[in-house]
Amino acid sequence: MSVPTIQENSLAELTRNEIDIQVATAHQYPRIPSESINNAIELATSSMKTSKSCLYFRPVGKGKDGIQNFSQDGSIRLAEILIGTWGNIRAGCRTVGEMDHKIVVQGICHDLQTNAAVTKECSKAIYSKSYGNKEGWRFTDNQIQVIEMAAGSIALRNAIFTIVSKAVVNQILDKVIDKIVGDDINETWKLLIEKFKEMEVPEKKIMKILKVEKTYNKSQVVKLIGIYNIIKDKVCTVSDCFGIGKGGKPEVEGVSKKKPGRPKKTTAAKKEDEPGEMTEKEYSDNIESMKGQLLEMGMTDQEINNDFAMLLVKKGFAGDPSKANKNEFIPVLEAIKGFVDSKKQ
Repeated sequence: MSVPTIQENSLAELTRNEIDIQVATAHQYPRIPSESINNAIELATSSMKTSKSCLYFRPVGKGKDGIQNFSQDGSIRLAEILIGTWGNIRAGCRTVGEMDHKIVVQGICHDLQTNAAVTKECSKAIYSKSYGNKEGWRFTDNQIQVIEMAAGSIALRNAIFTIVSKAVVNQILDKVIDKIVGDDINETWKLLIEKFKEMEVPEKKIMKILKVEKTYNKSQVVKLIGIYNIIKDKVCTVSDCFGIGKGGKPEVEGVSKKKPGRPKKTTAAKKEDEPGEMTEKEYSDNIESMKGQLLEMGMTDQEINNDFAMLLVKKGFAGDPSKANKNEFIPVLEAIKGFVDSKKQ
């Protein structure tokens, strides 16, 4: 006995009927914007942890003055709050393409009350970079799944913030910022400076990055909180945010590396041992040393490998540190060192 299947036209009819019912319900029970905003604010400021998760920070390159710039906006967590509180909207994300080198995810948001709909796409690389004669390689299925989820969050967030007015989002973010900063911005600033001193970031460097002239204001304190959070969450490293290092190049604290010197004339066979370059043995020794520190903290090999994979994929490298080439040794070690330091806190 064969099981009856739903034909494509029948499925389309069901979907159309479902949307028609939702549109009719939206018109019968329209949203009250002031109530929706208040409900969103109540949820977004329900705890300090929730408030911090509603802010989105990331470095977006240096300006003409050589100072790092940061992007600040509502995060996917705030977008998820708006899905439930704004009302009368449909939202979701789906993968629309997976090629050899990248994956494409589409975010969808439909305001049933105004019949405004938008789709936003986000593409992410699923193939490692190639250097010189060394070819890149496709990431593993687990790594691709992590990338797919990250791309879905970005696409969904962008779609929701296109439908829900920026004016609405800003009202919520203002209350979120008030919650995070607290009543005394001076005390908050002092606490943050102490945290960054533990990371060996001087206050003068912080003030330069934030463009503080004589005294700091609330927006600069919020930005500093955002920078601290993305470093703590391993989204970026101290060097990514503050550019600590000679010539603007990030340096890896605690990682052994030969000091750069004047290149010596040598044969091709000895070229890999020139001053300023890290050998494969030095790189491997550093990786094993940091793994050993994590094992002493009680982590298992499996946990360490999984955390390394997620961390390095976010940075655009292969999830396995052993697959890094010489051009990637320092940035990979820097990322792992930041992860180890965060575990010690």
